[in-house]
Amino acid sequence: MTGGNENRKADSCTIFRSWLEYTSRLKDDADRGRFWQRIISYAMDGDIPADDGTAGYAAFSLIKPSIDASQRRRAAGRIGGLASASAQKNNMTRAAAKEVKPPAKGKDAESFAALTPATFREQAKATNGGRLSEAELDRFCDYWTEPNPAGAPRFKLQKFFAMSRRIATWAARDGRRQPEKATGFVRMPD
Repeated sequence: MTGGNENRKADSCTIFRSWLEYTSRLKDDADRGRFWQRIISYAMDGDIPADDGTAGYAAFSLIKPSIDASQRRRAAGRIGGLASASAQKNNMTRAAAKEVKPPAKGKDAESFAALTPATFREQAKATNGGRLSEAELDRFCDYWTEPNPAGAPRFKLQKFFAMSRRIATWAARDGRRQPEKATGFVRMPD
């Protein structure tokens, strides 16, 4: 066996009925043994057998894509399981543990790529346009840069994050947080 994939080390592999049907057609026990050796070595260790021109190698070539697909499904399940366990460990939901993907195109995509906790405050000031007071802008930045238990800032956990829209929403809700500011009336103490 030559070649190899040192990254693939498996404890198990999936065997399909069609493979058993193929081996039942082989007349020689030695051919059956070589066939299974090729399959198991590749599935478990990633060893690619040498092309010896036999029907067994031809069958291996046809079976190899299904082994690769099984390995990809197994790896994807393992990654999904780890993310879920990590989320449970940190008392977070699976959705909150996912990182945000940047918008696909437009000015929001460009600004999202450069948005980090270190640059968040200065980008918020540049985007504000006078909609929030300095104190309210500080509260906005503190809220969105607050890290979760895993250390990711709140804004990175959102599916979509457009700074200008978030500031506009925050400004619209600012009146509900501070009624005297929105109405122009000041509450007098009782």
